[in-house]
Amino acid sequence: LYNSAGEMVDSFSPGYPTQRDGYSFGVLPGTQEKVFFTTPTPGSANEIFRSFTQFLDVHVGFDVPRGIYEGQGPLSVVLSATAPGVEIRYTRGFTTPTWEKVEVYQTPIEVNANSTLRAVALKEGFGPSWVETHSYFLTLTPEQKSLPIMAVVTDPSHLDGPDGIRNPANVQF
Repeated sequence: LYNSAGEMVDSFSPGYPTQRDGYSFGVLPGTQEKVFFTTPTPGSANEIFRSFTQFLDVHVGFDVPRGIYEGQGPLSVVLSATAPGVEIRYTRGFTTPTWEKVEVYQTPIEVNANSTLRAVALKEGFGPSWVETHSYFLTLTPEQKSLPIMAVVTDPSHLDGPDGIRNPANVQF
């Protein structure tokens, strides 16, 4: 950034950090610290709640691979993360797990029907890890078995919300 005299007053050195959807990056109000913000606020002041300087670089592991498990009864899925002090949170549907909308992982998750599990590692002071998603198919109809399976997973608001792809107001031809 340059002032009116053409002098550099601020910069992102060594470069602008990698961005993720749903987060903004800027200067923490009242400081010179550059942080990520959990709520983008274009044209407004940044909200500092849960701001952080880096995303958590941790992979959430699933001990049962995604796939078809027809006739194998309930599955017991163990989640793991390799970093100390992280908490794993998950959802049983298509909702993106966050600090607020999730179950805290403590014991193996029983899967006894066609299900999608989404999990994230969280640690205070850091941004979330990448969300990991596994779909499990335990019962399929003959018609379903005759077709290739492609599981498209997204937060329900991306489908049916005001900006959702299934909202007729957003359909363009």
